[in-house]
Amino acid sequence: MKKILLIRLSSLGDVIFNIPLANVLKSNGFEVSWLVSEKGYDVVKNNPAVDKAILLPKQKWKKTGFTLKNCIEFFKIMHQLRKERYDIAIDTQMMFKSMIWLRFCGAKRRICYSAGAEYSHLGGNEKISSKPNPNYTTHAVLQHMRYAEYLNLKRAFATPLYSMLLNNSLFLANSVTSIITSLSSNATTIKASGLALQLTSGVF
Repeated sequence: MKKILLIRLSSLGDVIFNIPLANVLKSNGFEVSWLVSEKGYDVVKNNPAVDKAILLPKQKWKKTGFTLKNCIEFFKIMHQLRKERYDIAIDTQMMFKSMIWLRFCGAKRRICYSAGAEYSHLGGNEKISSKPNPNYTTHAVLQHMRYAEYLNLKRAFATPLYSMLLNNSLFLANSVTSIITSLSSNATTIKASGLALQLTSGVF
């Protein structure tokens, strides 16, 4: 079984919109690991599409600042990733903070968009172009599916039933995301919400 690392650290809403991609990866036989920060960890670790949720304590590091303890923890996580010997790593965050992990995770294939913020494309050794998205009219879920298309992975493609389920799922995902992000960061609430979010991704 091939191993794949999905890098999407934050925010909670964007983590949610990566769950359909994780489902596609899992359904195509990958062992899926996900590097995620505190905000999305409870959602990711309870999702059946994710085999390993790896916590990156970004908020804690930001709060405590540059310390020896944090440096040691940083390199321990990096060592943990490199030990996995991933076949593929994907960065859907496309920022400097995710690029570092993509670049040094040790994956054979490191895939990212050819254009991203903060020179994030430098982390990859394979680059793809995102779908044209004038005025942000393409949903984030569909943008992330470009990675699945690039890897030629199977999923339910365009049929009338698929289109109906897709539109309903995107509406539900948007609605649930709005509710969750308006709540406090109570772990129990987020865990319960994570179960509901699995329903939004089953059709992809």
